[in-house]
Amino acid sequence: MNYGPFGRWLQVQLAFRGMYMRDLAREIGISQSSVSDWARGVAQPSHEWIAKIADALGLPVLWVYAGLIGESPDVNLTEEEASLLNLYRGMTPDNQATARSMVQALVQLHGRDRADKFAEEHTRESRSDQ
Repeated sequence: MNYGPFGRWLQVQLAFRGMYMRDLAREIGISQSSVSDWARGVAQPSHEWIAKIADALGLPVLWVYAGLIGESPDVNLTEEEASLLNLYRGMTPDNQATARSMVQALVQLHGRDRADKFAEEHTRESRSDQ
């Protein structure tokens, strides 16, 4: 089956979020068959629907356009990175800002290489405490 770049991209985005086509259809106010057509590469969404898809998936509109041309920024996340991203997305905006500030401070304090090493050591320590 040839799903086309956008169809594959959409399937990955839905799977990553544990969503089904019917969930996206309901969220953006379109028929499930239209979403299915997009996912199978039979049709592509109009600009109006692209904005709604982006909003429903919590992505910048440019990422949806990237999916249309077969580019998928950051879809090669490890399980750990995806888990961290999901935790971040579940935070309140204030807590997200705090998390960003903490990461930026860690990088500034230790430098990028040292921050990575620090995080790795901290992860090992927290796992051994469990």
